Amino acid sequence: MNITEIRHLREAEDRVEFKEAVNGNFNMDGGAHADPKKRRRCVVGYCVALANEGGGHLIFGVKEGQPNQIVGTSFLEGRLGEAEATVYQRLQIRITATELHDDKQRRVLVMKVPSRPPGKALKFEEVPLMRVGDELRPMSDDRYFQILNEREPDFSATICPGLAFDELSSEALNILKREYASNQKNERFLTQTDEQILIDLNLLTPSGGLTYAALILLGTEEALRSYLPQANIRLEWRTAPGSIRFDRRFIYAAGYLLELNNIWSEIDRHNRTVQVQRDSHMFPVYTFNEGVIREALNNAVGHRDYRLKSEVVIKQYPDYLSVVSPGGFPLGVSQYNLLDVPSTPRNALLTEVLAKLGMVERSGQGVDAIYYRCLADAKGEPDYSKSDDYFVHLEIPGLVKDEAFAAWINKVQFSRNSEERLTVREVIALEKVRARVPRKQINGEHLSSLLQEGLITRSGTGRGTKYRLCRDYYIFADRKGQYALTSGLNEQQHLMLIVNHLSDFEEARMSEFFELLGKDLSQYQIRRLIYKLTEVGMLEGSGNTRSRTYKLSPSHVGQQQVIARATALGLEQMIERGELERNYPQIQKYK
Repeated sequence: MNITEIRHLREAEDRVEFKEAVNGNFNMDGGAHADPKKRRRCVVGYCVALANEGGGHLIFGVKEGQPNQIVGTSFLEGRLGEAEATVYQRLQIRITATELHDDKQRRVLVMKVPSRPPGKALKFEEVPLMRVGDELRPMSDDRYFQILNEREPDFSATICPGLAFDELSSEALNILKREYASNQKNERFLTQTDEQILIDLNLLTPSGGLTYAALILLGTEEALRSYLPQANIRLEWRTAPGSIRFDRRFIYAAGYLLELNNIWSEIDRHNRTVQVQRDSHMFPVYTFNEGVIREALNNAVGHRDYRLKSEVVIKQYPDYLSVVSPGGFPLGVSQYNLLDVPSTPRNALLTEVLAKLGMVERSGQGVDAIYYRCLADAKGEPDYSKSDDYFVHLEIPGLVKDEAFAAWINKVQFSRNSEERLTVREVIALEKVRARVPRKQINGEHLSSLLQEGLITRSGTGRGTKYRLCRDYYIFADRKGQYALTSGLNEQQHLMLIVNHLSDFEEARMSEFFELLGKDLSQYQIRRLIYKLTEVGMLEGSGNTRSRTYKLSPSHVGQQQVIARATALGLEQMIERGELERNYPQIQKYK
């Protein structure tokens, strides 16, 4: 969005809210107003209303009209991060605040507000809000119920017509009771009847109907073949990466509680380990981490769309494994917001039962666990990029890219209390710093946190700011020489490179300076440096803009000669006083 676009936006049609706030006065979160109508006319209140409309923009420093008038504002100047943090704390949504300036340098503040999650109306002080003209009013009942009904129906909670109790596996029922009792820490469950356990878990309705969740988890192979054959899980082993033909194939067609361990056992047959040293201890990093694989399978079974006739397919290669499940992501979820949006399981009952058995994370952090383990083992991020509207495609990396990084992450984590350990998002940021990903692709909030904790360091300013892992990592990894290479050069070293280059070639164009300094500085910074050296008289330029060349100025060359002569005379005096020997090597350099 730019100033020209802002001048022609319309509040209702373009989901925009304009506020002048010329003097910088506008309430952030309701303040001390006693009147609810006045309290809700604040940043958080407008973010609630805009998110409930499907997302939009809250813009300060603009007076509405056609065209809209730029009046400028000082609201939240220098405090954009504070605004983003306040809205996230109150609403659990991430807004983006940016500043724009018109040709008269009048400041416009733009807050981009994302859409609410599907099936959920955001609330300000327990009231869902909507915009009506210039007012913020409680949402109408019909609109509120329309939002609540957006959720996908829970297929797993519907009754499976014709499914009889004797079509459930007794072995699977025993597993269910055992895992339920263990996770709930209540041995009493082991003494209850199968029917009572199924009722407690909502797998059996009071009227005697068995749900599809019961079939998926507990059904015999014959039952699943009759009622839901697409619940199969297919595992294919390929010895060559990218091979189209599989070398071995396995079909798992019985209830999930019966087959999960069988699937893992087959995957584990092709597992390999890398021994990583941490201090005086060695610990193994497996190509296929059991926790990661089980979580990926649980997600595929719990979130897939069983109305589609496709099955879950696992493709295992020597160095990575993919899990493809039918149906695409649930409403409101995409590969870009997996770690940010609340979990919205497509099969809520099925996922709830798996959680009660201790097989999946209750808080919906299964994807976080997959990301964390892959990154902490220095394998890189799991990849969802091949997903589309019809399938979720997860690739789990298996190769350890940096054994020292894996050991260092483990060292950092085990040295902290559980409450102080790095979050998955901080580990993601560390991995991106390690891999030297461009700064703009790394979350700034996480970079600030890691800086404060001393796990990364920063060099340069502005566009030339660079981050690297802390000195402790390079000591731990025994890579001290790389520490200097990753730090970049300081300004004095940049000057020395320029002087040496011009001493060798007499003159240079700007493109040559780009080649000389491009690893440390942006082209913008290099231009500024050359212009600065020209202004202070160290360099002089000649020619037009395109063919302009630079060389050391005669005055600078003269100064360097004077300095060299003074240094030589000083060394001669030291020799005469007996402080240096006559053959001191630096004498020849300055003669």
